[in-house]
Amino acid sequence: MSVCPQHCITMLEDREGFPYPVTDSGICINCDACNKVCPVIKQRGKGSLSYGSATKAYASAATNEDILLNSSSGGLFTAIATTVINNGGVVYGATWVNGEIHHIAVETEAELTRLRGSKYVQSALDKSFVEVRDFLNGGREVLFSGTPCQIAGLRAFLRKDYDNLLCIEVACHGIPSPKVLRKYMQELRDEYGDDVQLNFRSKPDGWQHYKVTAFTGEKHYFYEGQKENLFMKGFLHELYSRPICHECPFKAGVSGADITLADFWGVENVLPEFPSYNGVSLVLTHTMKAERLFHGLQGVITKEVELEKAIRQNGALLHSVAPHPERAYFFKHIDKKTFVELVNECLELRRITRLQLTMKSYLRKIGLK
Repeated sequence: MSVCPQHCITMLEDREGFPYPVTDSGICINCDACNKVCPVIKQRGKGSLSYGSATKAYASAATNEDILLNSSSGGLFTAIATTVINNGGVVYGATWVNGEIHHIAVETEAELTRLRGSKYVQSALDKSFVEVRDFLNGGREVLFSGTPCQIAGLRAFLRKDYDNLLCIEVACHGIPSPKVLRKYMQELRDEYGDDVQLNFRSKPDGWQHYKVTAFTGEKHYFYEGQKENLFMKGFLHELYSRPICHECPFKAGVSGADITLADFWGVENVLPEFPSYNGVSLVLTHTMKAERLFHGLQGVITKEVELEKAIRQNGALLHSVAPHPERAYFFKHIDKKTFVELVNECLELRRITRLQLTMKSYLRKIGLK
């Protein structure tokens, strides 16, 4: 959409709520620019989380407790973004806009609070790629943070390397449908009021026991763990991720990112002495540009670790996950049932199927089937 000289491509949602490009053939001039920059067509090939000798892994966390508590993991995005802004740069990331997730640009430290925290849904990029190109061509330093596919898309759109561009990819389990989030948020509004907001990764009980929180101002309606909150349960069971997420072509360091940020799950096994209660980031640096910036950061504690040990318990860096067996059923009924009853029904159907398979296996073993 962003590269089209005729502006004849529009992103429209399909039945499941995922945006796809649709071309107005009446004004298309068949220049093929869209195909030339399509990140899936032009993907870099299989990766190995190894951009040559420059790839290194670190455990890192901000020393500022407020930043830690308001970040999903160790607050490294804020530390990196602050450095870029203090150098006169611009930072792009995802934020809530009227109950949906959009990429925006911020240019002050105060605005960075809008970009902190995980948002488990596909974000709308809007005109951010074009804006990034204009900033870069104007000599501004730009930090762009997004999922691996978004980084690959930006790199393909720009069609050349920029010394003043730094790309951060976030480790991605999959991107749920915006339509599903809208449905969930509407049901929260129906119950708690139109001003209700959502935090997917609050830390009242520490980082490793994060909660999904619904709140309005200072009033909190619930704190639910990932095994209690229905949106997170559906997401983690792969009920409503985008289809390509189940065979993601941008795993394992092929997106073109300078830095990969992830939760450092299992850090207590690798670095038991590292303070981890309020969050630890896993940082993978893929370029010398990233190495130089990372080692110049202020207000962070850092410890280098072996790459293999770092990624051992962070499977999302390397592997896609299979779709839930009831995924098709979920989207078939998304407009007919409430979010709550539909997720519960799909997860229960899977539980019953597992019990049936277990029983069949048992009967075969004892010779009754």
